[in-house]
Amino acid sequence: MPQFFVDTISDDDTCTIEGDDFYHLVKVRRVKKGDVISLRDAAGTLIDGIVGSIAETKIVVKILRSSDRCEDAVRLTLCVSLLKGKKFDLVLQKAVEVGVSRILPVITERTVPVIEDVKDRKASRWQKIASEASKQSMRAFPPVVEEPVSFHEAVALFHDCICIIAHTDKSCMGLKEFLKNADKGKEIAVLVGPEGGFSEKEVREASLKGWQACNFGFTAMRSETAAIVLPALIIYELSSIDGDYGNNL
Repeated sequence: MPQFFVDTISDDDTCTIEGDDFYHLVKVRRVKKGDVISLRDAAGTLIDGIVGSIAETKIVVKILRSSDRCEDAVRLTLCVSLLKGKKFDLVLQKAVEVGVSRILPVITERTVPVIEDVKDRKASRWQKIASEASKQSMRAFPPVVEEPVSFHEAVALFHDCICIIAHTDKSCMGLKEFLKNADKGKEIAVLVGPEGGFSEKEVREASLKGWQACNFGFTAMRSETAAIVLPALIIYELSSIDGDYGNNL
């Protein structure tokens, strides 16, 4: 069963679950009084609770035990071009599952969705998708999904950070080679482009802002695939490099 996020724990060591989570637990999971469920509080602490009562619109849970929260093994921000249709929803869901800490939608020169489409896809809806994926994958915190920004804004946002832009040019440094010499204590940002890739102008601009163009060394992937696979590879590589990174994987 997935975990559920709760805002507050009462002084009597109980909490209340309402809204969509109540519906999911009662109508989908069919929980009953006495069932044990997993919760996360606002601090990211993992909690085991037992269902004490089920009312018409809420469940009251009694706290049994709690354990130390676990931080993300690698703090990685995925900067990804907006994609058409349901592809971006898929990226949000799977990026959360592989361990991304933050997601920044980016509008590039070759981004397919028009601005009107972007306005219709509110960040609140994207955040809901990320939160649902966090429940399923037992994340300590739901990753933040930011409002869309331009490519120019995105490459200027990150300072004192390992910044990687995915590029298909075979002359670029390989990802594995680059990560061997990376500062393991720093946060990471990886920038993934649209189906048409980044323009040469965008690659040059990113380079001037301190982004390292990296070739990932295998066959060309669709953008939605790259946006899931590449963060997973980076997190895996850094977890393998430093034992401390692997404690949460």
